Amino acid sequence: MKSKFINIYTIGYYGPIILFTTIIIYIILPLLANITDMATITTTTNHVLYMIFINAISVELNGILKLLIKESRPKNSKKININDVKHSKTYGMPSGHAQMVANNLVYLSMLANSKIVTTISSIVALLTLYQRYVFRMHTKSQLVYGALFGCTTGYIFFKLYSYIESGGAN
Repeated sequence: MKSKFINIYTIGYYGPIILFTTIIIYIILPLLANITDMATITTTTNHVLYMIFINAISVELNGILKLLIKESRPKNSKKININDVKHSKTYGMPSGHAQMVANNLVYLSMLANSKIVTTISSIVALLTLYQRYVFRMHTKSQLVYGALFGCTTGYIFFKLYSYIESGGAN
């Protein structure tokens, strides 16, 4: 029974990476159907690079917000791996996991426009929030503000990409 919970918590811990990878796969799939079209290759490559860029920007924004807000993490947190040990010494507001998973959830949901993709991605996102709270890495407010900021950036980044791709027509 314990191993099932460890797996659930592991999925929660890696939620931002799982959703980021899902976005990349979703972007690349159309390329496989038309691998000889240079325009498709270019568009796909640009979209993948854009996703890497916006995720890096999101991580940096989170670090800046933590330095500005300077709110401590909860006491007696449980560390799931060596990265938690390292990051538990930093500030907790807003939650980076919540921010990244919400950012990628919103972006993926808007990109895929699929109820099944959104539902499964939402489950991964909720597991992430749950894991961060149960392991006392963040307070509820740190998770809520991280998720709200992530939803906002995910929406803005998706709209910006759509605008760029349309040549400014939207």
